[in-house]
Amino acid sequence: SKTSLAILFRTSVLTKGANGLTAFIPFSEYNKIMRKFAERLKELRQERGLSIAVLGKQTDIGAASIFRWEQGKSDIKSDYLIRLARFFDVTTDYLLGLED
Repeated sequence: SKTSLAILFRTSVLTKGANGLTAFIPFSEYNKIMRKFAERLKELRQERGLSIAVLGKQTDIGAASIFRWEQGKSDIKSDYLIRLARFFDVTTDYLLGLED
């Protein structure tokens, strides 16, 4: 499966990416990345003048999911992250705030 797996521990998150690699990420870093993702997703959508509903239709992603991601209420699976990166013509690292 291409989806990511995140297992929560007391102080960190164990992630498994599409490439099969696993890593421990401290909660503080994981939360920072997800907050940055929420900001960047909303920023890119608004820069293009798209509503959440229109973005959902154009990417075949549910509007409720996009809303939850922008609010930081839900984590994103890797296949959706890749789909959004391709749609906005940016890297997944950019969407996650790992590069400018």
